[in-house]
Amino acid sequence: MTCRMFLSACFAAYVPFTLCASPAPSKAQLKYLETGMMGIVHYGLNTYVDREWGYGDTPPSVMKPSSLNPEQWVVSAKAGGLTRLVLVCKHHDGFCLFPSKWNSDYTIANTPWKDGRGDLVREFRDACAKHGIEFGAYLSPWDRHQANYASPEYVDYFQHQWDELLANYGPICEIWLDGANGGDGWYGGAKERRKLPGPGAEYYRFGELLDKLEKHDPMAIAFGGGRRPNCSVWCGNETGMNAETCWGVRDGVYLPNEADTPFRCGGWFWHPTDRPKSLAELVDVYFFTVGRNAVLNFGLAPNRDGLLGADDVARLKEFGDYALRLNASDFAAEAVRTDAADGVQLTVELKLPAKARFNVVDLAEDIVNGQVIGTWTADVEMNGGWKRIAAGTTVGFRRMERFAAIDSDHVRVTLVGEGAAPKLKSVALRFAELVQPEPEVQDFEQWRSPVKLSEPSPTVRVFDLLRRVAVDTFQYRPPKDGRVDGVPDKFSLLASDDGVNWREVMSGEFGNIRANPVMQRISLQEKLETRFIKVVALSALEGEARWDGTLTEFFRINANNN
Repeated sequence: MTCRMFLSACFAAYVPFTLCASPAPSKAQLKYLETGMMGIVHYGLNTYVDREWGYGDTPPSVMKPSSLNPEQWVVSAKAGGLTRLVLVCKHHDGFCLFPSKWNSDYTIANTPWKDGRGDLVREFRDACAKHGIEFGAYLSPWDRHQANYASPEYVDYFQHQWDELLANYGPICEIWLDGANGGDGWYGGAKERRKLPGPGAEYYRFGELLDKLEKHDPMAIAFGGGRRPNCSVWCGNETGMNAETCWGVRDGVYLPNEADTPFRCGGWFWHPTDRPKSLAELVDVYFFTVGRNAVLNFGLAPNRDGLLGADDVARLKEFGDYALRLNASDFAAEAVRTDAADGVQLTVELKLPAKARFNVVDLAEDIVNGQVIGTWTADVEMNGGWKRIAAGTTVGFRRMERFAAIDSDHVRVTLVGEGAAPKLKSVALRFAELVQPEPEVQDFEQWRSPVKLSEPSPTVRVFDLLRRVAVDTFQYRPPKDGRVDGVPDKFSLLASDDGVNWREVMSGEFGNIRANPVMQRISLQEKLETRFIKVVALSALEGEARWDGTLTEFFRINANNN
């Protein structure tokens, strides 16, 4: 599998927002946009059981880190250029990284770490303060552990825990209100599917929470909080790719974009088979998020030792250094700028002191009074005429566009406003170093012997491996075209020595496969030795479940097979 992104597919599935030139961002939103890059840290019980969405029944005793050090996370993130970090204080499994007085059985206090006397949220918050990084918190609305989930009593619990975070761990720069709501869960042993009694924002009383947040931390941002000031919204995918056309207004309210993506190839939590994305991928993500009027949010995943892996740390530093060099190169810094306004059109000419070689135009609109620019073009003077080097739609807080490197000392940028005259805060000309994509890494030995495959039904696949072999990972690659109809989200895995008598090895789910449709790798708790394997799709994201894929996409065969 390659981690190279399929940009065209991402953009085709993205619907641009309605054009609108007002209203203006709040002071908190402007401060948020200046962040540029941030991170969200996923660490907990899922880290130790190779899951994305814990069911709520994993025992806290599995959390036995040998070297847990949140300061290492913070220092590494800062080297990557990240200026704020959100910690997942509670994910969907309901496990809390702080000793909540409202939760006696499923928190960090119930783990072997520091003999149950640790407080990971406090240590993380203190590390952020020490190194000048803003601290944010994620507390999952959905809780698959709590017995009273989907009742009014659960919302009181949810609100009480936010009160704890605000009172004991502030200041908080950002809170995350995830959109995953309801479904299968442990729910105190009920092991059932639950639905909310109404819209999530109303059930969880988000309005009440946001009022408390604004009172406690007026400059804080709420991701996913709704259509009100001091909130931000999701870019619509987890590849970290913002749309080219990006207006920061929804339903009459200014709402900046937050574009989130895992830093590693795969999920949000640490998985043994994932690895950091290549520098080329990260650079692409940077230009298509920060360079397209959005805040980039990288998902960081500490491993089972409680540390960011050495490969993650090195890649963060490599990427941070790249971004630092890019932003330090402005060949227009000493240019003479001339502005000419004509109705809703603004023409800006830059006369450089000498010819320079550049391949990026970096625009910043003055959005204090609202976003206006709807289209723009950039040209350079060559041989007595003008040559087009770049063009685009919206600008917003920041817009960067790459093109083939060119040498020039005279640049013209033309901007057209939607219903109002544009104001361009700044224009820079930069040079982005070219980064070659890394070759595809095959991190396991594929099964290359002939394999007999039968398909009793679209929901069932049976594999005859022709002899008894060892299997350690179940894999499924969802369709790359963004299709969700028929895509399995829950499965059962069975094994047989004769193809007649079957035993269930495990059942599980592909957590978050709708938003993050990457290769799903489920590590088997114990190595499976078998000849026949049956995979049953139990349900789908939408419609009737059906499998797609090949054998090597379904199973990772242990490399020691002879």
